[in-house]
Amino acid sequence: MKKNILCLLATAGVTFVVILLIFFQTGSFMIGERIEFATKGGEYSFMCMPSKGRDYKMMLRSFEDYKKKNDLTDIKIYRVTSKNYLNIGAWARYKFLPEWHHPFLYWWQR
Repeated sequence: MKKNILCLLATAGVTFVVILLIFFQTGSFMIGERIEFATKGGEYSFMCMPSKGRDYKMMLRSFEDYKKKNDLTDIKIYRVTSKNYLNIGAWARYKFLPEWHHPFLYWWQR
């Protein structure tokens, strides 16, 4: 009886640790998606984190302020976060949210 209880507690503890590791590795404790944007030269970058109040509209305002401050007119912003097409639940976001319509910048283009 005592052996069964110890085995059950050990199994529950290991399961709990594995679940915590998975959540911390995937960043699932954050609400909303993290989407990173950058310019081609890397002078400007912004990471949208809706759970921290850094949303897409804030990125647009920040980018416009950056362009005015540095007198830039022809600079373009790119999405650095790639789309995961295996995540079927995100397909609607990829289709309808404006932040996913920015052109994607591959790592070798940066």
